[in-house]
Amino acid sequence: MKNIIVSVILLFVATIAQGQQSLYETLQANGETAIYEGFCGLEANGDGTYNFTESAPAVNITVIKLPTGQPVGFNAKSITETYGDFSETELSDGAISDSYPNVIYIKHQQTKKGYMAIDDLFFVLERLPKVGNPTVNNITKVYVMVKDRPEVKETKKKNRGGFFARMKAKIEAASVHTNTPAFRYLKTVNIDQKFNDYVSAMKLKQTNPLTSKDSVGIATIKRAREK
Repeated sequence: MKNIIVSVILLFVATIAQGQQSLYETLQANGETAIYEGFCGLEANGDGTYNFTESAPAVNITVIKLPTGQPVGFNAKSITETYGDFSETELSDGAISDSYPNVIYIKHQQTKKGYMAIDDLFFVLERLPKVGNPTVNNITKVYVMVKDRPEVKETKKKNRGGFFARMKAKIEAASVHTNTPAFRYLKTVNIDQKFNDYVSAMKLKQTNPLTSKDSVGIATIKRAREK
């Protein structure tokens, strides 16, 4: 009986892992015309959710591919400001993904900056370790895909900080686009759980044997990088 239960659990975990998408699969599933609103200045609430004290220009994120079809990076183009663009590609010096084809993140080995995508969220990471997995402590900015979603009503928390604490909260809130559905949605997301569950599932998925197609893709990317 015990062996049956263990087998069922392992099958369940494996099914969840297979359902997770890589960095590039997620961006492509969201679409080339998707717009993402950016928020930073994370303040942990202690329950997996976060407050955000600053906003960043909205961007459109597209996947960079080789002529042969293998994804090797992304380009984020600001659509609201003359600044806010950023990108990363494995064809540049020092940038590399953690695996292939089940890419969790792409990072620059010198700057230790990286990027991840989970469902409708895109994460900017900093101070990434040379080896090992990223953690929620590496998150410095979160971009939220703009789309129709049910209105989320926040549960108001009693402010016990006094007059100056309330004034500080108002000043911080004024610097963030708090009236957008994307921002209100983001504040309800248990980022800790979402992030940790995703990394665990993808690491399991990365243990799958490489197919001949995967091997060809890896070789193609390597040749393109060396040119």
